[in-house]
Amino acid sequence: EFRKYINRYKHRIKINKLKIKGKKIIDFGCGNGMFCFALFEMGAEEVYGIDFGEDSIKFAKKFAKKYYKSNKIKFLRKTVYKTNLKKDYFDFAIQNGVFHHLKNEDRAIKEIFRVLKARGKLWYYTAGKNDIANSLLDLARETTLNIPYNFKYKVFSSLNMGTNKKVHLMDGFTAVYKRETFKNLTKKLAKHKFKNFSLLRGGYNTDKDQDMILNYDYGKEKFGEGDLRIFCEK
Repeated sequence: EFRKYINRYKHRIKINKLKIKGKKIIDFGCGNGMFCFALFEMGAEEVYGIDFGEDSIKFAKKFAKKYYKSNKIKFLRKTVYKTNLKKDYFDFAIQNGVFHHLKNEDRAIKEIFRVLKARGKLWYYTAGKNDIANSLLDLARETTLNIPYNFKYKVFSSLNMGTNKKVHLMDGFTAVYKRETFKNLTKKLAKHKFKNFSLLRGGYNTDKDQDMILNYDYGKEKFGEGDLRIFCEK
């Protein structure tokens, strides 16, 4: 299952033609490190993954030690607000669906800017706004707050759905999102001096890319702004 996730990220890097080889990269909120492993396999010179979850960092370190045996992949238990890492050090930063859960997103963006080199690149993924699909997920979360997490998991598991679908639904039923529009999000990033904004593609039929949305009847109503994978630079 973990190999599927790694390959998924590698596919997204490839279809968006991102220049990874030889770069120093940091993943803010790396979770179990799957994006970091994909970046390393795509030729990154050095990869840092930071996350405040102790179990996630332990897993990532164990996985890295078993399969990669390299001191060029580092996992650190740190807050995204203050990493204490070198200023102007990284060529590329990743924020893949983490900051839309934060109480102080601006503070975290400021930290990304600090550690990036001049003209360093940023992959910034957040949930889009104005759609029926995510509005229903928000409603589902709000109306099932008193139902234990493990019970929800057992129900979804009994439906014989794929892992990706189950993870997506469990996240939607438990996590609080701050959803954005492309206009407002790029305005927020521009306030922190990021520039040259464009949209990346997810590349799978389950991703809400703009071209996919337009292929559906009432696509805009169903999926709104879709998945906002912003690409920009310092």
